[in-house]
Parts: sequence; C-alpha cells; structure tokens
Amino acid sequence: MRTITKEYLSEQKKETNPLSYILNTPKPDFTQMHKENLEFEESMQKAQAEDRKKIMEVLQK
Repeated sequence: MRTITKEYLSEQKKETNPLSYILNTPKPDFTQMHKENLEFEESMQKAQAEDRKKIMEVLQK
C-alpha cells in the first residue's frame, strides 16, 4: 500500500508543479454569461411567438 510522504506533499505544493497550478486556479465566474443566456432565451421565445402568429395568419387566409 502506498502512503503519502511529506516529500510528496511538499512537491505538490510547489508553484512549479502543474497539478498545483490547476488546483490553485480560481474558478471562473459565469454570472454574466448566465445573464446573457437568459436574455437570449427570452428574445428567441419572443421571435418564435411572432413567427407562429405569422404562420397562423397565413394558414387562416
């Protein structure tokens, strides 16, 4: 069975270690993107509703 040694942990905490770089990178903030996605979704729903109205008008003539 493998055990984690102090040397291994010290290597993992070094700045030059790629794993350490990945683990210490702050998580991205997606709030702006989420807001833009909601706005886009609303605009698409409005456009689709307008298209449906136009199609129904044509079909009823």
